[in-house]
Amino acid sequence: MRSLDSYSDCLKCGSVINDSSLLVPDELNPGKYRSLCPSCKHETMRTPFPPRSLRPVFEMIAECAELNRPILVLILACTAYESMFDGLFYRILERQHVFPVEAIADGIEYRSKIRIFHNLTGKRFESYLGKLGFKKLHTNLMEIKRRRNGFIHTGVAHKEVEVKLGLHSGKQFCFPKRVDLDQSDSERALKFTLDIIHCFARLYSDFGKYAEIESYDY
Repeated sequence: MRSLDSYSDCLKCGSVINDSSLLVPDELNPGKYRSLCPSCKHETMRTPFPPRSLRPVFEMIAECAELNRPILVLILACTAYESMFDGLFYRILERQHVFPVEAIADGIEYRSKIRIFHNLTGKRFESYLGKLGFKKLHTNLMEIKRRRNGFIHTGVAHKEVEVKLGLHSGKQFCFPKRVDLDQSDSERALKFTLDIIHCFARLYSDFGKYAEIESYDY
């Protein structure tokens, strides 16, 4: 996945930019990066995006897709999404100075985090994804999670498709049928994974700035 080597996050302004040339090794801090940010115009430290801690997950997704193991691709794609969303959630809490972040965030289910996202940002998450050009991302997530959960509960990797039987009174007659997951499911989950990277790069940028702390004169 080339996207793993192109994005980086500015530690000053929070802009996540798709430009691999910005990942310039910092000679004074081995393993770190530093360059001039095109967004805030400051020379600052940069971190790779997605975070390096998630890189093994994305690499396994690509490997499982090459091996045509669709259920593994689906499971890992869900893991990648959930981890990226949690990272965004922590980022918003931290940069709006809501502490302690871990104590607030840990143990909160996904739907509750979506509501808190709205309360903190004034944005409805699914609608905001649409404005960013990722209208189908959440719908695709729900479909992938449904198939993942079906496998977890039954041990069988399958999906339901509609089989056309013919026309009846001028209308197409269909019935649902369970079939095994196939390469098309791997490809769909792989595209979903790429969309995750591009979408969350936008989200991390849009909600990357630290809120100003109000000062009071006594």
